[in-house]
Amino acid sequence: MILNRRELLTEQQREEFISIPFEKDEHQMSVFYMLSIDDIEIINKHRRDFNKLGFALQLALLRYPGCSISNMKNIPYSVVKYIADQLDLEPEVFNLYAERDTTKREHLEEICIEYGYRNFSKDEDKFLFEEILNYAMENDNSTFLIKKALEILKKARIIFPAMITIESIVWFARENADNITFKCLTENMSSAQKNLLDTILTPMDDMVTTYLSWIKSAPLNPSSKTFKEIIERVNYIKSLELNIDIKSIHPNKLRYLSRLGYKYDAYALRRFEEIKRYSIMAVFLTDLNGELIDQAIQVHSKLMISLHSKGLKLRDELNVKSSKSANEIMHLHVKLVKAIDTAFSEKRDISKELENLGEWAIFKESAYSAEKIIRPLNNDYLDLLDSSFGNLRKYSPILFKNLDFHPSNNSTSLINAVNVIKDMNDNNKRKIPDDSPIDFISKRWKNHVCNEDGTINKRYYEMAVLTELNNAIHAGDIWISDSKRHKNINEYLISDEDWKSTCLKNEAGISVSLSIDDYLKERQETLLDKLQYVSKNSKNLEDVSIEGGRISLKKLEKNVSEESEKFNSMIYGMIPKISLPELLLEVSEWTHFEQHLTHASTDKPPKNEEIPILMAAIMALGTNIGVQKMADSTSDITYAQMANISEWRLHDDALKKAQATLVNYQHHLDLAQYFGDGTTSSSDGMRVEVGVSSIYADKNPHYGIGKGLTMYRHVSDQYSAFNINVITTNSRDSLYLLDGILGHESELQIEEHYT
Repeated sequence: MILNRRELLTEQQREEFISIPFEKDEHQMSVFYMLSIDDIEIINKHRRDFNKLGFALQLALLRYPGCSISNMKNIPYSVVKYIADQLDLEPEVFNLYAERDTTKREHLEEICIEYGYRNFSKDEDKFLFEEILNYAMENDNSTFLIKKALEILKKARIIFPAMITIESIVWFARENADNITFKCLTENMSSAQKNLLDTILTPMDDMVTTYLSWIKSAPLNPSSKTFKEIIERVNYIKSLELNIDIKSIHPNKLRYLSRLGYKYDAYALRRFEEIKRYSIMAVFLTDLNGELIDQAIQVHSKLMISLHSKGLKLRDELNVKSSKSANEIMHLHVKLVKAIDTAFSEKRDISKELENLGEWAIFKESAYSAEKIIRPLNNDYLDLLDSSFGNLRKYSPILFKNLDFHPSNNSTSLINAVNVIKDMNDNNKRKIPDDSPIDFISKRWKNHVCNEDGTINKRYYEMAVLTELNNAIHAGDIWISDSKRHKNINEYLISDEDWKSTCLKNEAGISVSLSIDDYLKERQETLLDKLQYVSKNSKNLEDVSIEGGRISLKKLEKNVSEESEKFNSMIYGMIPKISLPELLLEVSEWTHFEQHLTHASTDKPPKNEEIPILMAAIMALGTNIGVQKMADSTSDITYAQMANISEWRLHDDALKKAQATLVNYQHHLDLAQYFGDGTTSSSDGMRVEVGVSSIYADKNPHYGIGKGLTMYRHVSDQYSAFNINVITTNSRDSLYLLDGILGHESELQIEEHYT
């Protein structure tokens, strides 16, 4: 089916919007189709049974789904019977009502007068357009906007027009919202800035790679070279001096435009109208700039971890290497102490006792040997980091010069130290000023930073600053300009202006005091009560003991009866054996989840011929065999087709919507109700080894010595007999979870953790 440009839905989707999906749900039937006493009085004014039932059905359909009886192709028999039973009528008499269109129109006019409904006209057209425009400024999804349009019409008691009319209004609202957004983004953009944006789409000196491709392809292996290359891209974006006003644009809109910038290559962007092209590129580059800064901080964090890991490893190697010599020295030390102790206790001449031990030169030599292998009393490794300072200097001046750090609370001293090093780098100074701040430095660092003569060791001072800076950034004590992950915490909060202007402080309905002193006092009292309760009842806790300040839990024993095991085996035996492709296609027929995997650019759902390709791509990525191997094993689907589908349809927004469809379907299954009410969840993870160097991959002793990523999924307590986890990846964000063919919760939240 080829859709007109202003048609946003397929014929099947149009029918679903005005269908009655709950004809077997007694609760929902009672909510929408239970007639009141007043309704029955009005209905009984009509003489014939089929007119009474027809009038009642017209009223019911206007309440839900909101359209006239003429627009309903199929009215479920259960709905007809439900309403007929309330009127003590036979459902079959409704067939007589369908014969006269005049009666239908007259009854519709009567309902409009009695209940305040009105037909859709030009005034309603304008009203709906203005309402939808507000939503379109926030969300580009056509299905969402059409649902909102139907909700608005239903709330205003406006009878639904033809779905194609609503689609046209939504289409125009989206176009206007885009134009308003594009104008807002480009109205202050100078000609010079636009020329620079066009330059990004041109080839670089190698005449092969465009600047756009170069910016997108930042390396991810943690090294000082990688840090430099990331900062080069950050500085290139800063040189454009975009400074676009994005505060007035909804974050959803910005994410949508940024996603288009990630997806489109230079040749595709050149085809757009200028205003759209510049808007997409401006938002994309602003968003990418924040991500690049975050990547630079991630590289710095990895390098600092590597620095300290190297120190730990070197210390352990020295301990092993010197263990033999240390053992020999300890034996001599024991003899020496015993000889001296004997001389003191028996009041003998110490010099004679020492002569009896043998040659004094041996003991003297052991002392000098001990001095060579001796370690600090706390056996720390910081004294071994001096040799690694040169590696840090390969990127640290770039870090201090190009990233803007700001204190969030009491980190002013650390920021001042950063500025001291930055000034030294800019002016080629070699000596740390004596008045440089050191109060942020921990005691273990001060032993190396502060020399005996009162001066400051430049190498250790800079290493201490880099270490504390990394810790403060991840703790949220320091924020970075233009960063996405490490931005000012106040940006997550309601601004003071909004708080005052909207009087949210009076309307928010917050259940705690707005005074920090009152809140802390209340929490302290609550904590004290809980501690006292635990103290009084600790002896009564089953399988729990509290002794010596330690809590001990008794090990849980396996307690599964033989009957349960047999029942479990019987249940599994009842589940049919089915291949993953068959199951995926079958679930697609049940739920039509693939209709939410819309194209990132056109927002169109997949057509019939695209669905098998889409399923193959989901399987290829979900089973980690890759698109290329899947293409090799299929005769009718090519690598190019699956690569295109993966890039344009398996993006994060589409996956979340498809996932919501799957878990909502499961939620309404009878079997799911036996596995809980959905208020609790369980989490598990999947470890994926990474064969290449990546800033997001790390070692985890629990999984061996290889580097990898651990992906965690959070699933509610409702499961069904069929539960398959499909893991997908794409080129940009690397990890997404398409949870289960069957799951729970209307919107499953997905979190990515890297360990």
